[in-house]
Amino acid sequence: MTEFEENIIIVLLGVLLCAVVAFLLFPEGNKKRIDRRIARIRGIKEEKAPSALDLISLRRKKDSVGLIGKIFVKLPSKTAIQGRIERAGFKLNAEKYIFSCLGGVALITGFLVLSGKSFAMSFMAAIIIAIGLPHFYLGFVGNRRVKKFLLLFPDAIDLIVRGLRSGLPVTESINVVGQEVVEPVGSIFANIGDSVKFGVSLEKAMQDAAVKLKLTEFNFFVTSIILQRETGGNLSEILDNLSDVLRKRTMMRMKIKALSSEAKATAVILGSLPFLVTSALVYMSPAYMAPLFDTLKGNLIIAGALTSIAIGMSVMAKMSKFEI
Repeated sequence: MTEFEENIIIVLLGVLLCAVVAFLLFPEGNKKRIDRRIARIRGIKEEKAPSALDLISLRRKKDSVGLIGKIFVKLPSKTAIQGRIERAGFKLNAEKYIFSCLGGVALITGFLVLSGKSFAMSFMAAIIIAIGLPHFYLGFVGNRRVKKFLLLFPDAIDLIVRGLRSGLPVTESINVVGQEVVEPVGSIFANIGDSVKFGVSLEKAMQDAAVKLKLTEFNFFVTSIILQRETGGNLSEILDNLSDVLRKRTMMRMKIKALSSEAKATAVILGSLPFLVTSALVYMSPAYMAPLFDTLKGNLIIAGALTSIAIGMSVMAKMSKFEI
């Protein structure tokens, strides 16, 4: 191993170590952590619940922190990872998930290095396998669960409307939804009902669920109930109209998906072509492709190619994604 390769290894390990330390020890800042401890000791609320108007929009306000600041804001925090795990429906702690991924990186890197591969190539492959694949799997499962939630959510609102018209209070109607509607809607409403039974106000329980879900449709539902409790009105009629609006939004979303399917198929085909061509060349002429995997220059070329492909696919994904 040359001196340049050793320096590359030291830099990569140093960056990984610093990222892990910052990620685990300072996810939200020292001041916020101290405030949360003081609030817990005093027995008051840990955080101020967002108001009804805050739940209408999910867009985060971006401060003018410059390019470097925006890059660090995009990095996932421990709280964000815990939110992704909960959205996917897994009962897993964020710390265990992080240490499992880091342990997978170490094991895969060591195995590949012992099998004769270069450290840089082994390290990149370990990051893709142990960090990238679990990350995308969580996103895939979470998106699938959200789609199922959006399909069942209007039916749950209709069930609440029928309960209100039959004379049941809102809390009892929510408990009925938690018992009768299948996952993932049933568990979310069941958690809201359990929180109310343990003394949490209905507004706070619903706001906490909205923060975890981060769905505009559910925010509409929470806002409607909170505003009705504050200002009055016919809640059953409000929720009935909301159910109709959510069904129309679902139909519009499906129409947009059909119209943008060509662009998404193009992105998938163009993104998979480099991997298919590389696999074919490796199969037909392994000696010709060996320098690409066994030398440091070849590994740097692979890293640059993967970065370019990732940027291109992300741009095409943004172009084919529409918000309603």
